[in-house]
Formats: sequence, C-alpha cells, structure tokens
Amino acid sequence: MKFSGRQFPKDVILQAIRWYVSYPLSFRMIEEMFAERGVVFDHSTINRWVVAYAAKLEALHLHEPPEQLELRTKLKIRHDSSHEK
Repeated sequence: MKFSGRQFPKDVILQAIRWYVSYPLSFRMIEEMFAERGVVFDHSTINRWVVAYAAKLEALHLHEPPEQLELRTKLKIRHDSSHEK
C-alpha cells in the first residue's frame, strides 16, 4: 500500500484509521487525541484517510480483493438502511 504524496507519516495515518474503525470515536475526537500528542491536522483529513485506505486495509487483513469488500460493504449498508423505515 502506497502512502507517497501524503503530508503525514504512514504510522500516523494507520493509527488514525485504526482508532476510528476499532473504537466508537468521532473524527473530531481523534483529531484532539493527536493534537494532545503534538500532531495537528483537521478532522476531515481523517475522513479522507478512512475513505481511501480502510477498505484496502481490511481486504489485506481478510485476503480479499478490495473490490469485493467494497461491494459487500455497499450491499450491507443498503440492506441495513432499508430496514430502518
């Protein structure tokens, strides 16, 4: 997985994604946690990282092609939202 062209180091990006997907934290909470540690960025940056990398990281973990994982996630979201009415 390539992180070239990003302003922040790979370990910062991965840690932010890990906290977001593992714990019930908002992007703003994660932003504050990093700021306390001296790493400052906007919460929307975390959103972009999650969108760009979370499915790919999960696919690596599950050994699935990212396209299948994204399709399964979209179908799950569509299925779950149809039951809320």
